[in-house]
Amino acid sequence: MQLSLKTTPRSGQDNDHTMTISGQPAYSKRHWHNTAIRANSHGISLTRDPIMRVDYPTLTRTIASLTAGETDVVALMATIVCETHHSDDRFDWTGFYRVTGPELLKIGPYQGGHGCLVIPFSRGVCGAAARTGQVQLVHDVDNFSGHIACASSTRSELVLPVRNGQGTLLGVFDIDSNQPAAFTRTDADHLTRILDTAFA
Repeated sequence: MQLSLKTTPRSGQDNDHTMTISGQPAYSKRHWHNTAIRANSHGISLTRDPIMRVDYPTLTRTIASLTAGETDVVALMATIVCETHHSDDRFDWTGFYRVTGPELLKIGPYQGGHGCLVIPFSRGVCGAAARTGQVQLVHDVDNFSGHIACASSTRSELVLPVRNGQGTLLGVFDIDSNQPAAFTRTDADHLTRILDTAFA
């Protein structure tokens, strides 16, 4: 993606310019770190680097190395969130919701904007994953009955149940995207294996 930026003198002010950016905006503020600014005789251009996609073998090895020997659940969650969130431009919000009471999830480690603090098993995509014990792969959250709009920018969502080695439900791993149909079964399969290994 390339954006063009033009400067135009404001009336009567030779040294004061306004700037107009044309083109499609980046998906979210955090993606501007991939943007390069270049100036030439025609003006200034903003050019984004190619879209970043997760390399699952590398992500798997990195998380395994960082969490080797760790048994604290919160430490494991925080590490997995950090590594996963920064591995792919699709991942706009990444975090865990922990089981803290009967049929109740509360926010755990996450990266991105503010998340919902409490989600009952009876509501939303996260609640459905906790209630059914099944992966929830939602291509369009507006078509998911009972979806909780923690962020208005969310278009699609992937939620995976998280269990320990004894099969006890610890919570769910939630990834939101501001792109429609952002996630695939391949994402779900790879992430499930990462979670199963880390929390075994």
